[in-house]
Amino acid sequence: MEHVKESIQKALPSLRSDLVESVISTLEMIGVSCVEDLGFVRTEDLEGILKPIQCRRLIQAFSTELQADSAPTTELLQLNSHQLQLSPVTSGSCEAYPVPWHKMPPQLMIAVEEKKRPKPKDRRELVRIIIDDVLGKDQKRPGRAKLRNIAQQIIEQYPCSFQDREVNGLKVVGTRYDSLFIQLENRVENVMRPLSFGSTKRQCEDEMASQKKSLTSNHYGCVQWQPTAENVTNLKFTQEQLKTAFQTNHFPESDVRRMMAETYSIQRAAINRGNSISKLLEDWPFLFEAIHLFYHTTTLLGFPVQTRLAEDLSKKEKTIKDFLGSRGVDIPGSDAVQVISGIAKFFKEKPTQLFCQNE
Repeated sequence: MEHVKESIQKALPSLRSDLVESVISTLEMIGVSCVEDLGFVRTEDLEGILKPIQCRRLIQAFSTELQADSAPTTELLQLNSHQLQLSPVTSGSCEAYPVPWHKMPPQLMIAVEEKKRPKPKDRRELVRIIIDDVLGKDQKRPGRAKLRNIAQQIIEQYPCSFQDREVNGLKVVGTRYDSLFIQLENRVENVMRPLSFGSTKRQCEDEMASQKKSLTSNHYGCVQWQPTAENVTNLKFTQEQLKTAFQTNHFPESDVRRMMAETYSIQRAAINRGNSISKLLEDWPFLFEAIHLFYHTTTLLGFPVQTRLAEDLSKKEKTIKDFLGSRGVDIPGSDAVQVISGIAKFFKEKPTQLFCQNE
């Protein structure tokens, strides 16, 4: 804080030494730890210690000094009455991305200036604006390295507002920018979805034989989003056999499982085309039975979801309960149903709509 003290004495040379110490103590109390933090100090922070004119002179001196120090590498953007500093940050070999802070919601910019976490809706708006800006400039899908660089750049510029931390806010998690990077990547997937999934919307299933398997990264981590279907005519015949088997109940369960496995590719085609639930129930009645639904999801995701959910909840149970408890949602037990019910309650959903109870 010695440099801060020199800045105060330079701006207010006639200020008594005891007042200088009081100003420094106040600055430390509100979180100033380095010269860069002086840019966030407001006149109201020093009320009661300095006179109004002294406060304004000191704030102006802080601002002038910061601008002088960062002039060679800083571009200033005007938003309302705030001067926002944009510092080029490079990561690895990726070129620095000029974040369009001037387009961001005012509430978000106020939050980052005050070193506070922005509201979720403002953070989502930041992600939307950045991806729209990136796609508007390049007209092509940005690579993961570029998105990671953008996320890291934002975190380095405003760590208090965006970096990943534990619930208590004391410990940094992972690379600090994983969650923001994932949000950026998911936004790209949503925007590019018509291009990524266009092949699954073809009306003629006969073309599926020549369709190339899409990249896993385009389909939210699924490993068998839309496998290539061979001999669609035979598969359609098997589908009709399955519908008959469901109505007559004459087929052995082992045969039903085999035929459901054989027709997985055209099941996915029907789902990916956006068929309604009633249409899927009519065409694939066995798909709505637990044993066949679990097989389908296991093939789709590459792991048994019915056991993975319980395993992951057991690992993250304490963190989830601590977070929900800090938000006033108490989870009395520790089984998966109670944890999921607590999450639903936090999001103001009805837990009864998530579970099907067998009599």
